Amino acid sequence: MKPAPEAEGEAPAPEEVSSEQLFLNAQASPEESANSHLRAMIEAVVYITDEPLTAAQIAAALEQPVNVVAKLLEELTAEYNKPEHGLTVREVAGGYKMGTKPEHHEAIRTFVKSLKPPLKLSLAALETLSVIAYKQPITAPEVLEIRGSHRSQPELRLAARQGVLEPGRGTQGGRPGG
Repeated sequence: MKPAPEAEGEAPAPEEVSSEQLFLNAQASPEESANSHLRAMIEAVVYITDEPLTAAQIAAALEQPVNVVAKLLEELTAEYNKPEHGLTVREVAGGYKMGTKPEHHEAIRTFVKSLKPPLKLSLAALETLSVIAYKQPITAPEVLEIRGSHRSQPELRLAARQGVLEPGRGTQGGRPGG
């Protein structure tokens, strides 16, 4: 069946566009592609550093002209200042630094406070853990002998926190550890 001819005053039907044509239209010029890649590298460099970096430092590290890097840094700063971003690139102390936007401070603070703090071990617990890791399988009396200490609590705390010392039977006289 043939499609009906277009009526007067109606817009012509859109032409079908192949995926190949879309790809060719979406491709940028080689210069735009190179700038896009360089911009991504600059963004990564600014992201990973703790201290603000000047355009000259970034240009030297990436072996690029300073004026090109400075222009791309301005574009990045403008892009990250848009409201849809939670981060910002700002000029601080003569250099560029990435950070969170001030308006998100309270939400970020609340989130960070809700995180569980990392497990902190005392020196005795670390010492005990290293002996266990090195000499495994080992019994509690053997750990105490190697550490040269009398009965202490690190093994019990490690066992409670991490399940490091699992019960078992030793092969020595009296069948220790069971």
